[in-house]
Amino acid sequence: MSDTLFSSNVKVLVVGSDDICGFMIAKTFLKHLKNEIRVGYMFEDNPLNKELEKEGAKMMRFKLDDSKSMEKMFEGVHCAVIVPPVYGHNYQKAPEIMEIAARCEHLKMVVMTSVLHADKLSDWEHLKVIHKMEKEFENKMKKWDKAYILRESVPLEGFYMVRKMVQEKHELPWVFGNSKIAPVSLCDVGKAIINLLRGKHRENEGLNTSVSIESLTLHKHMFCLTGKHKKDGKEIAKECSEALDTEINLKSMKVDELIECVKKEKELPEEIIKFCKEFMEATRKGYMSEQTSDLEHILGEKPMSVEEYFKENRKEFMPHK
Repeated sequence: MSDTLFSSNVKVLVVGSDDICGFMIAKTFLKHLKNEIRVGYMFEDNPLNKELEKEGAKMMRFKLDDSKSMEKMFEGVHCAVIVPPVYGHNYQKAPEIMEIAARCEHLKMVVMTSVLHADKLSDWEHLKVIHKMEKEFENKMKKWDKAYILRESVPLEGFYMVRKMVQEKHELPWVFGNSKIAPVSLCDVGKAIINLLRGKHRENEGLNTSVSIESLTLHKHMFCLTGKHKKDGKEIAKECSEALDTEINLKSMKVDELIECVKKEKELPEEIIKFCKEFMEATRKGYMSEQTSDLEHILGEKPMSVEEYFKENRKEFMPHK
Protein backbone atom coordinates (compact mmCIF):
# COMPACT_ATOMS: atom_id res chain seq x y z
CA MET A 1 0.00 0.00 0.00
CA SER A 2 2.84 2.42 0.79
CA ASP A 3 4.07 2.26 -2.82
CA THR A 4 0.78 3.61 -4.13
CA LEU A 5 -0.28 5.59 -1.08
CA PHE A 6 -0.41 8.92 -2.81
CA SER A 7 -1.52 7.82 -6.26
CA SER A 8 -4.05 10.21 -7.73
CA ASN A 9 -7.13 8.22 -6.68
CA VAL A 10 -6.24 8.30 -2.96
CA LYS A 11 -8.28 10.83 -0.97
CA VAL A 12 -6.55 12.51 1.97
CA LEU A 13 -8.46 14.16 4.83
CA VAL A 14 -7.21 16.66 7.40
CA VAL A 15 -9.68 17.10 10.26
CA GLY A 16 -9.43 20.31 12.31
CA SER A 17 -8.07 23.15 10.20
CA ASP A 18 -9.42 25.85 12.49
CA ASP A 19 -6.21 26.02 14.51
CA ILE A 20 -2.70 26.62 13.25
CA CYS A 21 -1.69 22.95 13.44
CA GLY A 22 -4.40 21.61 11.15
CA PHE A 23 -4.05 24.60 8.85
CA MET A 24 -0.29 24.16 8.37
CA ILE A 25 -0.53 20.39 7.86
CA ALA A 26 -3.20 20.88 5.19
CA LYS A 27 -1.13 23.65 3.59
CA THR A 28 1.92 21.36 3.49
CA PHE A 29 -0.12 18.56 1.90
CA LEU A 30 -1.43 20.96 -0.76
CA LYS A 31 2.16 21.91 -1.57
CA HIS A 32 3.68 18.42 -1.71
CA LEU A 33 0.83 16.12 -2.82
CA LYS A 34 -1.23 15.96 -5.99
CA ASN A 35 -4.15 14.19 -4.34
CA GLU A 36 -7.57 15.48 -3.47
CA ILE A 37 -7.00 17.15 -0.09
CA ARG A 38 -10.21 17.23 1.89
CA VAL A 39 -10.29 19.50 4.94
CA GLY A 40 -12.76 19.34 7.83
CA TYR A 41 -13.42 22.63 9.62
CA MET A 42 -15.88 24.11 12.13
CA PHE A 43 -15.83 27.92 11.89
CA GLU A 44 -17.14 29.68 8.77
CA ASP A 45 -15.47 33.03 9.46
CA ASN A 46 -11.98 31.66 10.12
CA PRO A 47 -9.53 33.24 7.61
CA LEU A 48 -7.32 30.13 7.80
CA ASN A 49 -10.04 28.06 6.17
CA LYS A 50 -10.67 30.63 3.47
CA GLU A 51 -6.98 30.52 2.55
CA LEU A 52 -7.00 26.73 2.25
CA GLU A 53 -10.04 26.87 -0.02
CA LYS A 54 -8.25 29.36 -2.30
CA GLU A 55 -5.29 26.98 -2.51
CA GLY A 56 -7.47 24.12 -3.73
CA ALA A 57 -8.58 22.19 -0.65
CA LYS A 58 -12.05 20.64 -0.68
CA MET A 59 -13.56 22.23 2.42
CA MET A 60 -16.17 20.34 4.45
CA ARG A 61 -17.79 21.83 7.51
CA PHE A 62 -18.64 19.52 10.43
CA LYS A 63 -20.13 19.81 13.88
CA LEU A 64 -19.20 17.69 16.86
CA ASP A 65 -22.88 17.26 17.76
CA ASP A 66 -23.79 16.21 14.21
CA SER A 67 -22.50 12.71 13.45
CA LYS A 68 -23.83 12.82 9.87
CA SER A 69 -21.62 15.81 9.04
CA MET A 70 -18.60 13.90 10.37
CA GLU A 71 -19.52 10.71 8.51
CA LYS A 72 -19.82 12.66 5.25
CA MET A 73 -16.37 14.13 5.84
CA PHE A 74 -14.83 10.63 6.00
CA GLU A 75 -16.72 9.17 2.99
CA GLY A 76 -14.32 7.53 0.54
CA VAL A 77 -11.24 8.70 2.44
CA HIS A 78 -8.16 6.42 2.44
CA CYS A 79 -5.86 8.47 4.66
CA ALA A 80 -6.80 10.83 7.51
CA VAL A 81 -4.94 13.20 9.80
CA ILE A 82 -6.98 14.11 12.86
CA VAL A 83 -6.03 17.32 14.67
CA PRO A 84 -8.16 17.29 17.85
CA PRO A 85 -10.89 19.96 17.53
CA VAL A 86 -11.05 20.52 21.28
CA TYR A 87 -12.77 23.88 21.05
CA GLY A 88 -16.30 25.18 20.64
CA HIS A 89 -19.37 24.42 22.75
CA ASN A 90 -19.21 20.66 22.30
CA TYR A 91 -15.45 20.09 22.50
CA GLN A 92 -15.97 17.25 25.00
CA LYS A 93 -17.46 15.23 22.14
CA ALA A 94 -14.27 15.37 20.06
CA PRO A 95 -13.25 11.76 20.96
CA GLU A 96 -16.35 10.53 19.09
CA ILE A 97 -14.52 11.31 15.85
CA MET A 98 -12.46 8.15 16.40
CA GLU A 99 -15.57 5.99 16.43
CA ILE A 100 -16.71 7.47 13.13
CA ALA A 101 -13.23 7.02 11.62
CA ALA A 102 -13.24 3.37 12.70
CA ARG A 103 -16.48 2.78 10.78
CA CYS A 104 -15.07 4.22 7.55
CA GLU A 105 -14.49 1.16 5.33
CA HIS A 106 -11.97 2.77 2.96
CA LEU A 107 -9.79 4.26 5.69
CA LYS A 108 -6.43 2.49 5.93
CA MET A 109 -4.07 5.03 7.46
CA VAL A 110 -4.70 7.44 10.32
CA VAL A 111 -2.51 9.93 12.15
CA MET A 112 -3.62 11.81 15.25
CA THR A 113 -1.72 14.90 16.35
CA SER A 114 -1.43 15.61 20.06
CA VAL A 115 0.69 17.61 22.51
CA LEU A 116 3.67 16.65 24.64
CA HIS A 117 2.74 14.94 27.91
CA ALA A 118 -0.94 14.83 26.92
CA ASP A 119 -1.49 12.25 29.66
CA LYS A 120 -0.39 14.73 32.35
CA LEU A 121 -2.57 17.72 31.45
CA SER A 122 -5.77 16.86 33.33
CA ASP A 123 -5.77 20.27 35.07
CA TRP A 124 -6.92 21.90 31.81
CA GLU A 125 -10.43 21.31 30.48
CA HIS A 126 -9.63 21.39 26.75
CA LEU A 127 -6.19 19.77 26.90
CA LYS A 128 -7.40 16.76 28.87
CA VAL A 129 -9.82 15.88 26.06
CA ILE A 130 -6.80 15.34 23.80
CA HIS A 131 -5.66 12.48 26.01
CA LYS A 132 -9.15 10.99 25.86
CA MET A 133 -8.84 11.10 22.08
CA GLU A 134 -5.48 9.35 22.32
CA LYS A 135 -7.05 6.53 24.30
CA GLU A 136 -9.93 6.21 21.82
CA PHE A 137 -7.40 6.17 18.98
CA GLU A 138 -5.42 3.36 20.63
CA ASN A 139 -8.62 1.36 21.12
CA LYS A 140 -9.36 1.58 17.40
CA MET A 141 -5.90 1.53 15.83
CA LYS A 142 -5.93 -2.21 14.99
CA LYS A 143 -8.59 -1.43 12.38
CA TRP A 144 -6.08 0.50 10.26
CA ASP A 145 -3.00 -0.63 8.35
CA LYS A 146 -0.98 2.28 9.74
CA ALA A 147 -1.77 4.37 12.80
CA TYR A 148 0.37 6.92 14.60
CA ILE A 149 0.03 9.48 17.37
CA LEU A 150 2.30 12.51 17.03
CA ARG A 151 2.76 14.51 20.23
CA GLU A 152 4.06 17.95 19.32
CA SER A 153 6.03 20.67 21.08
CA VAL A 154 5.27 24.40 20.92
CA PRO A 155 4.77 25.31 17.23
CA LEU A 156 7.11 27.88 15.73
CA GLU A 157 4.12 29.16 13.77
CA GLY A 158 2.57 30.26 17.06
CA PHE A 159 4.91 33.26 17.01
CA TYR A 160 2.87 34.56 14.08
CA MET A 161 0.20 35.63 16.59
CA VAL A 162 2.61 38.19 18.06
CA ARG A 163 4.19 39.46 14.86
CA LYS A 164 2.70 42.95 15.27
CA MET A 165 4.45 43.38 18.62
CA VAL A 166 7.71 42.47 16.92
CA GLN A 167 7.00 44.89 14.06
CA GLU A 168 5.75 47.84 16.08
CA LYS A 169 7.55 47.58 19.42
CA HIS A 170 10.64 45.52 18.55
CA GLU A 171 9.57 43.14 21.33
CA LEU A 172 9.06 39.38 21.43
CA PRO A 173 6.43 38.49 24.05
CA TRP A 174 7.34 35.59 26.34
CA VAL A 175 4.79 34.02 28.67
CA PHE A 176 6.66 30.82 29.50
CA GLY A 177 8.69 32.13 32.45
CA ASN A 178 11.88 30.16 33.02
CA SER A 179 10.73 27.20 30.93
CA LYS A 180 12.80 26.12 27.96
CA ILE A 181 11.14 24.84 24.79
CA ALA A 182 12.26 23.04 21.63
CA PRO A 183 9.72 24.58 19.23
CA VAL A 184 8.71 22.63 16.14
CA SER A 185 7.83 23.73 12.63
CA LEU A 186 4.37 22.51 11.62
CA CYS A 187 5.60 22.37 8.02
CA ASP A 188 8.11 19.77 9.23
CA VAL A 189 5.28 17.95 10.99
CA GLY A 190 3.34 17.80 7.72
CA LYS A 191 6.36 16.41 5.87
CA ALA A 192 6.93 13.88 8.66
CA ILE A 193 3.35 12.65 8.33
CA ILE A 194 3.85 12.06 4.60
CA ASN A 195 7.04 10.09 5.30
CA LEU A 196 5.41 8.03 8.06
CA LEU A 197 2.44 7.05 5.97
CA ARG A 198 4.63 6.06 3.06
CA GLY A 199 6.75 3.95 5.38
CA LYS A 200 10.00 5.26 4.00
CA HIS A 201 11.38 8.40 2.44
CA ARG A 202 10.55 8.82 -1.24
CA GLU A 203 11.34 11.43 -3.83
CA ASN A 204 8.54 13.98 -3.83
CA GLU A 205 9.07 17.66 -4.56
CA GLY A 206 11.92 18.27 -2.18
CA LEU A 207 11.11 15.79 0.57
CA ASN A 208 14.16 13.94 1.89
CA THR A 209 14.77 10.50 0.33
CA SER A 210 17.85 9.23 2.10
CA VAL A 211 16.77 7.31 5.19
CA SER A 212 14.47 4.32 5.67
CA ILE A 213 12.23 4.54 8.73
CA GLU A 214 10.77 1.04 8.65
CA SER A 215 12.71 0.02 11.76
CA LEU A 216 11.72 3.23 13.54
CA THR A 217 7.99 2.49 13.19
CA LEU A 218 8.09 -1.29 13.59
CA HIS A 219 7.36 -1.40 17.33
CA LYS A 220 6.20 2.15 17.95
CA HIS A 221 3.02 4.08 17.25
CA MET A 222 3.68 7.26 19.23
CA PHE A 223 6.34 9.89 18.48
CA CYS A 224 7.24 13.15 20.18
CA LEU A 225 8.05 15.81 17.61
CA THR A 226 10.22 18.70 18.77
CA GLY A 227 12.90 21.02 17.50
CA LYS A 228 16.58 20.16 17.67
CA HIS A 229 17.48 22.29 20.72
CA LYS A 230 15.79 23.54 23.88
CA LYS A 231 15.93 27.31 24.32
CA ASP A 232 14.75 29.89 26.81
CA GLY A 233 13.15 33.21 25.95
CA LYS A 234 16.43 35.14 25.75
CA GLU A 235 17.92 32.63 23.32
CA ILE A 236 14.83 32.75 21.11
CA ALA A 237 14.78 36.57 21.12
CA LYS A 238 18.48 36.53 20.15
CA GLU A 239 17.83 34.21 17.18
CA CYS A 240 14.88 36.39 16.16
CA SER A 241 17.16 39.46 16.28
CA GLU A 242 19.81 37.76 14.15
CA ALA A 243 17.25 36.62 11.59
CA LEU A 244 15.77 40.12 11.25
CA ASP A 245 19.05 42.03 11.57
CA THR A 246 17.35 44.15 14.24
CA GLU A 247 17.55 44.04 18.02
CA ILE A 248 14.40 42.41 19.35
CA ASN A 249 13.95 42.64 23.10
CA LEU A 250 12.32 39.94 25.19
CA LYS A 251 9.06 41.12 26.77
CA SER A 252 8.05 38.97 29.75
CA MET A 253 4.30 38.84 30.14
CA LYS A 254 1.63 36.91 31.98
CA VAL A 255 -0.49 34.53 29.93
CA ASP A 256 -3.65 36.61 30.52
CA GLU A 257 -1.89 39.75 29.26
CA LEU A 258 -0.89 38.12 25.99
CA ILE A 259 -4.32 36.58 25.53
CA GLU A 260 -5.87 40.04 25.77
CA CYS A 261 -3.49 41.28 23.07
CA VAL A 262 -4.43 38.35 20.83
CA LYS A 263 -8.14 39.01 21.35
CA LYS A 264 -7.76 42.64 20.27
CA GLU A 265 -6.34 41.55 16.91
CA LYS A 266 -9.55 39.60 16.20
CA GLU A 267 -7.72 37.11 13.97
CA LEU A 268 -8.73 33.93 15.80
CA PRO A 269 -12.13 32.64 16.92
CA GLU A 270 -12.73 33.04 20.66
CA GLU A 271 -12.98 29.25 21.02
CA ILE A 272 -9.47 28.76 19.59
CA ILE A 273 -8.08 31.45 21.91
CA LYS A 274 -9.38 29.53 24.94
CA PHE A 275 -7.43 26.48 23.81
CA CYS A 276 -4.32 28.60 23.17
CA LYS A 277 -4.51 29.98 26.70
CA GLU A 278 -4.48 26.50 28.23
CA PHE A 279 -1.58 25.44 26.01
CA MET A 280 0.42 28.52 27.08
CA GLU A 281 -0.28 27.79 30.75
CA ALA A 282 0.86 24.18 30.38
CA THR A 283 4.00 25.35 28.59
CA ARG A 284 4.75 27.86 31.34
CA LYS A 285 4.60 25.00 33.86
CA GLY A 286 7.21 23.06 31.90
CA TYR A 287 5.08 20.41 30.20
CA MET A 288 6.39 21.32 26.73
CA SER A 289 10.08 21.30 27.67
CA GLU A 290 10.91 17.87 26.25
CA GLN A 291 13.38 17.49 23.37
CA THR A 292 13.65 14.37 21.23
CA SER A 293 15.24 13.27 17.95
CA ASP A 294 12.04 11.64 16.62
CA LEU A 295 11.30 14.36 14.08
CA GLU A 296 14.87 14.40 12.74
CA HIS A 297 14.78 10.62 12.30
CA ILE A 298 11.46 10.70 10.44
CA LEU A 299 12.46 13.62 8.22
CA GLY A 300 15.96 12.33 7.56
CA GLU A 301 17.30 15.85 8.11
CA LYS A 302 17.53 18.47 10.83
CA PRO A 303 14.23 20.16 11.70
CA MET A 304 13.77 23.87 11.08
CA SER A 305 15.48 26.02 13.71
CA VAL A 306 14.10 29.13 15.41
CA GLU A 307 16.39 31.41 13.38
CA GLU A 308 15.45 29.65 10.13
CA TYR A 309 11.76 30.16 10.90
CA PHE A 310 12.17 33.90 11.43
CA LYS A 311 14.36 34.20 8.33
CA GLU A 312 11.84 32.34 6.21
CA ASN A 313 9.07 34.60 7.51
CA ARG A 314 11.15 37.75 7.67
CA LYS A 315 8.59 39.77 5.72
CA GLU A 316 5.88 39.07 8.31
CA PHE A 317 8.04 40.01 11.32
CA MET A 318 10.30 42.77 10.02
CA PRO A 319 10.05 45.75 12.42
CA HIS A 320 8.72 49.05 11.16
CA LYS A 321 11.32 51.79 10.91
